[in-house]
Amino acid sequence: WEYPEGARVLKVDSQGKLTLAGKNWKISNALAGEWVQVMQLKQRLQVYYCTTLIREKVCPEFCVNDRVLFLGMGCRGRGRFPCPGPSL
Repeated sequence: WEYPEGARVLKVDSQGKLTLAGKNWKISNALAGEWVQVMQLKQRLQVYYCTTLIREKVCPEFCVNDRVLFLGMGCRGRGRFPCPGPSL
């Protein structure tokens, strides 16, 4: 599966979690080691595995000035798909 070019794609850790803004967010043990797409829609974060919505959460927990922080996460750094910096 290829996520759309420019998508924010993060790797789920071995315990089935993502870490956003220094906070752990349980996604799914079944997705441990898999790449998922994280999308921000207004005040919500959505996590997709391929085209399936897996989790959704209210954003303020992970946001500063309405922007999601992606700290300490792995990514696929290819082409126009850079690794995230301190903030998105």
